[in-house]
Amino acid sequence: MKRLIGLTLMLGLWLCGAQAQLLYKISGNGLKKASYIVGTHHLTDESFASRIPGIQQAMLETSQVCGEVPMTDMFNADTLKMMTEAMMLPAGTTIESLFTPTQMKELSAFISKYTGADYATVKPMVERLSPAALSTQFTAAMYLKSHPGSFDPTKGIDNYFQKEAAKKGDAVIGLETCSFQIQILFKSQSVKRQAELLMCLVSHEKESLKNLEDMTTAYLNQDLSALKKVTDEKLGDGCDYTPEEEAALIDGRNAAWIKKMPSIMEKQSTLFAVGAAHLPGDKGVLKGLEKAGYKVEPMK
Repeated sequence: MKRLIGLTLMLGLWLCGAQAQLLYKISGNGLKKASYIVGTHHLTDESFASRIPGIQQAMLETSQVCGEVPMTDMFNADTLKMMTEAMMLPAGTTIESLFTPTQMKELSAFISKYTGADYATVKPMVERLSPAALSTQFTAAMYLKSHPGSFDPTKGIDNYFQKEAAKKGDAVIGLETCSFQIQILFKSQSVKRQAELLMCLVSHEKESLKNLEDMTTAYLNQDLSALKKVTDEKLGDGCDYTPEEEAALIDGRNAAWIKKMPSIMEKQSTLFAVGAAHLPGDKGVLKGLEKAGYKVEPMK
């Protein structure tokens, strides 16, 4: 079941073979010093990092951390302004104009369920938000409502490695720009397609929540084979990602990262911390690095 919920996202995780590892050492191919890559998951606390075999060694041996983007950049005024604008519908368009009365009734009930307030109360805050923005926000809300106290969004593992690097005085860099990620999240699909995917979240609420739970459980078990199976599940309808959407969200980005990583590793020993969806598979980062001549081995 590959839908937008997997992105905010995001997001997800594959690997060829039955390996239960999240951290990999990258060496050879002329590197003077090894680098590492670790998969993260946006519904996991930073405290989980201590359970990843070899992570302390990787953090000590590297001199910089490279995330998808530098998280501090995501919270500066210019980026927040850009994100706010990207999350809004075009002028003259409201969320109600995108759906039939029946669909709007279902969506209103869904929004009320996860905000705890009547739709009429929250309408001024949500009626101009794009469907992609609503999907992103309510995906996390679904999981948090079903698992109260299990996850602190302010202390996610996504940002943990960058914060620890900053404490050491190490450099923190990114594989992408904030503007690129904002475009992927909120502008890579038409408003019509965003609306379709939002209704998928509403109409397949139970399946979507189970998908999130199974993905998180597999990640916590550090079982990338199980994660691959979860993210490969499909509904067999329009709620599945198209090949073009999959390419834009995962495969194309993987290919771009694989081209950038060699020069980064040549300059400094680096700990790459990225969404685990990008690691496995024939088009994943791990396989791509191996094809480029590097030795990629799981840490025990």
